[in-house]
Amino acid sequence: MGFFNDFGKSVADAGSVAVQKSKTAAETVKYTNAINKQNKQIEAIYMEIGKKYVELHAGEPEEAYQEEFQKLSQAKANVEMLQRKLDKLKGNLKCPYCGTAVPSSCKFCPSCGKSLGNDEEI
Repeated sequence: MGFFNDFGKSVADAGSVAVQKSKTAAETVKYTNAINKQNKQIEAIYMEIGKKYVELHAGEPEEAYQEEFQKLSQAKANVEMLQRKLDKLKGNLKCPYCGTAVPSSCKFCPSCGKSLGNDEEI
């Protein structure tokens, strides 16, 4: 009977180890998810700080940030150019006075009422 008692104890020990490993795995996932959530929050805060800095110093950035401000200005100009191309492809124009998207067939902006000019490319 000693064999069966030892075997039963071994099975119980193995089950105990499996339960502990399962608990450890669950805790690992829990902590990993909490860390990832906090890291995302930190990144969002960095983004917010960066946006505020840009808003406050857009006209005169510190020397250490001038290159990044130039890259930002270039990227914004690229987005505007691409947006104009997309609007033109879709048959839309952008009112130069109020910025409203307007079908290219319009002679006047439906939002502000100003003339869009027939011959000019907006």
